[in-house]
Amino acid sequence: MYQLLRSVFVTVAAAGILSAAPVTFAGSSGNLAASATFDTDASGQLMIRLTNTATAMSVNPAMLLTAVYFDYWGSNPALSPVSAMMGAGATVACSPYPACAGTLPVGGNVSGEWAYETKADEHHMPREFGASSSGLGLFGSSDRFGTVNLFGPADPDGMQYGIATANYNPLMANGGLQSQPVVVNSVTLTLSGFTGKDLDKIRNVLFQYGTDLCEPQVPGDPWTPPPPSQVPEPATMAAMGSGLTALALLRRRRK
Repeated sequence: MYQLLRSVFVTVAAAGILSAAPVTFAGSSGNLAASATFDTDASGQLMIRLTNTATAMSVNPAMLLTAVYFDYWGSNPALSPVSAMMGAGATVACSPYPACAGTLPVGGNVSGEWAYETKADEHHMPREFGASSSGLGLFGSSDRFGTVNLFGPADPDGMQYGIATANYNPLMANGGLQSQPVVVNSVTLTLSGFTGKDLDKIRNVLFQYGTDLCEPQVPGDPWTPPPPSQVPEPATMAAMGSGLTALALLRRRRK
């Protein structure tokens, strides 16, 4: 009987773990808005979907989303960069075209244009972990997600492949964005080393714009709770509670 109850409890508990939902942080300030959705893939790798959620068609460099930073509550995971891919439906925009010819990433892979760092190595990092398409004085060529350089300097630098709004019109680009290829809408970053960690312990998300740490930084609001369909049902919670109670009573009787 003890083994049966133990098996039921472990099965229910595991089901609760496997149903863990992605967590989303969103932030806005004036005409700036962004979101970061943290999730894990089938192998336990951390995936961050970084989106410029503002609506402006005309974007200047200080409105280009170029980095995300975050902390982890508890023992920090040992993360390593795996890939940086354009999000579903994302495109690369640039004007005038001749200056940007040949800058389209194969299969949406922009890994050579994004980099990852930790505060352990770069003490000026605003948070414990960070990923960026621009150097910001923190990210170098050895930090890149990949090795294929699509445009400009080999080091992550400048504005290329930062994230513009979904409505971005390259013909309306101003400032230094002329002749710069940018990703329209979103980029998904994948990092290994998150297996066994909890998405709910990700904290203090911060969105970075432009190419300098002095340019706008927008904090992300606390993560958005999962929709009701992804929250454990009362029956599941009751089953877990009953399992715990039964186990406790059985252990007392066996003493």
